[in-house]
Amino acid sequence: MKSDGYDFPVYGLDNGLFYALHIPSLLCTAVSFVSVIITLVLLLRTRNFRRFFTAWTKSERFIVYMALCDGIYNMFHFATHTHVSAVRGPVYPRSVCVLYAFGMVVFITAQSLLANVIAMNAFALMFLDKNLNLGKFDWRLIAWVYGVPVVGTSLAAIGNQLGPTGAVCFFDGVNGKVTQIFFTTALTMLIFIINVVLYIATWVKIRSRSQELCRSLGQQSVTQRMSIKAAKAMSLFVGAFFIQWMILSIYGVWALIEGSVPNFLEHLFHILPDIGGLLNLIVLLIIRRGHLLSSAKTTATESGAGNRTKQSRELTGDTMSVEDGRTKPLNELTKVQNASECKTTNI
Repeated sequence: MKSDGYDFPVYGLDNGLFYALHIPSLLCTAVSFVSVIITLVLLLRTRNFRRFFTAWTKSERFIVYMALCDGIYNMFHFATHTHVSAVRGPVYPRSVCVLYAFGMVVFITAQSLLANVIAMNAFALMFLDKNLNLGKFDWRLIAWVYGVPVVGTSLAAIGNQLGPTGAVCFFDGVNGKVTQIFFTTALTMLIFIINVVLYIATWVKIRSRSQELCRSLGQQSVTQRMSIKAAKAMSLFVGAFFIQWMILSIYGVWALIEGSVPNFLEHLFHILPDIGGLLNLIVLLIIRRGHLLSSAKTTATESGAGNRTKQSRELTGDTMSVEDGRTKPLNELTKVQNASECKTTNI
């Protein structure tokens, strides 16, 4: 009878799939980490980091938080795959294996919670016309997204729930089965279901508002357009989360039903979570291409726009060139821009 994960044979040594598992994972992790660096550089080139909590839009801050989750997760995952590949065996001493597992579990859980917050924020923005209050310096978000996983994973580590799985260091293959179901399978599935509901509802509302926007002009359409852009940007994060982390739920459910998973699913389990940095970079490029974030150059404001318009501008960083503003009133510029959007975009 197995006493812990060290009693499992090392995955792939008996069937020649050892390097087929670790090399693709290492390559994907490296690409993801480079993508994280590129994402942060692109943002920092146009933004002053000292004004992160005051001048950066919420979507931009979400990108940074996602990038940090991906980057740190990549480092721990790269370390465990490298270690196992180098020794062609399990990671010793156990404390090192637990450290690798701790970092991975914390930032997997953090990303799950962050994706859920983003989905709820987009939903609240579209249905309630409210912006979730993240607290001064985003302390509420940081405490929930990073603090809760650290506490929960610390308790798991103290309870001997982390360790080798036979492939890498994660939840111990013997002692951590139940805890893994809670942290990954159940949690990810629950967040997935909630996010799907919020995601669909938000995009239905975005479509409805976009159609209304095409039929209305003036100050109200400015506000609606900005809110729609914010919701679109936040929904992209949720879509990326589905691609990256749904494999955890599929893997866990399959293992519960069948007792083991096929090789292709084992490999996907170690590859898809490693592309998060690349997905986050793609989201940033899509958002910028669609002008869902600030160009960070010049802005024009209209007095008397109202608190709601001001709030929407903070969310999306919506900008308008000063050169255009000097020649046309904001409302006329909005009419031209809205007409153009209605012709080219029907969400």
